[in-house]
Amino acid sequence: MDTLTYLTADLVFQTAEDDDFDAFADRILDTLLDLEEQDDGIVDPDSAGNLTKRSLTISMGVKASTVQDAERIFIANVRTALLAAECETSLLGRYPKPTVRQVDAACA
Repeated sequence: MDTLTYLTADLVFQTAEDDDFDAFADRILDTLLDLEEQDDGIVDPDSAGNLTKRSLTISMGVKASTVQDAERIFIANVRTALLAAECETSLLGRYPKPTVRQVDAACA
């Protein structure tokens, strides 16, 4: 039986112009919302950015049989959104994945 697990990750990006980073963050959220439409296992994707720090917090609920499966699905969808937003992700395989943490539904 699948359980809904809410997960979030904090990401930091290279310096960019304000407008470029804002557009990049919008493309990521648009992709996450598109993925939600295609997969009923993704619930309430959201992102919140900090323009000054060039950081982005991505969160979503994931329906999966285990928390570990939810984390894998979460990371796969985050990576897909980053690729769609034209972010280089080849380094993700060489560096530790971002810390993903479970949060209460009220915090998501």
